[in-house]
Amino acid sequence: MDFKEMNCPFCKGLLKVPTNLTTCVCMYCGKKIEIDIVDKTVENCHEYENLCEIAMNQGANILLKHLDLMKSFKANLYEDAFKGYLDECLPIIQALDKACARLPYIDRNQLSKQEYSLETEQQLVDVWVKRVLDDMEITCKIKRFENGKSSNSRKLDENRFILALYMVPMIRETRLEVAESIADSITMEWGRRYPLQKFSKADYAEIRDGFKKRKLCFITTAVCESLGKPDDCNELQLFRTFRDSYLLNTEEGTSLVEEYYEIAPSIVNAIKVLEEQDEIYMSLWQEYLEPCFNYIKMGQENECKKIYVKMVKTLSRSYLYQ
Repeated sequence: MDFKEMNCPFCKGLLKVPTNLTTCVCMYCGKKIEIDIVDKTVENCHEYENLCEIAMNQGANILLKHLDLMKSFKANLYEDAFKGYLDECLPIIQALDKACARLPYIDRNQLSKQEYSLETEQQLVDVWVKRVLDDMEITCKIKRFENGKSSNSRKLDENRFILALYMVPMIRETRLEVAESIADSITMEWGRRYPLQKFSKADYAEIRDGFKKRKLCFITTAVCESLGKPDDCNELQLFRTFRDSYLLNTEEGTSLVEEYYEIAPSIVNAIKVLEEQDEIYMSLWQEYLEPCFNYIKMGQENECKKIYVKMVKTLSRSYLYQ
């Protein structure tokens, strides 16, 4: 069998490769090597730059063209909306993935655009993420200030929810080699830019399954869990009694409960990906649930209902943009 010597384009280790192979795995770094393209320097550079242009110029569309997706963040709509979003955005993420794969095979001196003259896949991913968020800031007229605050905070939150509930899960769902690096870079860069509006990295299955875990009191249960209260605590028992013995005894109350069960899982799912979720739940307890609890104890169920309705409407506007 004939062999040829070559250097791994990733770690530069010296390899002896059978001449009849088109691919191999480096014995030093474990990376897969496309032998037939290693020597095609000009073609590699041209293809690499084309892929970079697609990824960079279209990257922000993954976010900005889909801000209305929160309308589909419901138990009966999320799966189909997510799959359609994935199909539409996949070519852009694939272009970035392919560009990263080409990076070891290029001659940086032959590139026509030196901004793509990067050394590692992570550098290319980070440049792409910064470009996406830069374009978002320009389009949405968002400015950052030294104290960590930002202008146009509502528009910023719209983008944050799309990132956390659709974009990052979509990128991870592609299962591409570079997917987790992109997801990590987005999460970290967002947190660096907007320290007061961070979000956690989630995946599609986690969010999808969150809609299926039906509990008797979605928001009240989540709040009480955050405060360290058990599922059979006095507060939850009283809230369930209020629901069953007061709200469900009238047509209006039944409609309120049905509306609550329709939107509450979406609200809890949205809050779950936010870094400040504990602060949000504490605020909900102090502003809405504790007063409700006290009104029920005093037999003033109608006053509790008023606060309850206000809470649901406020949460719908804040987290579902309804």
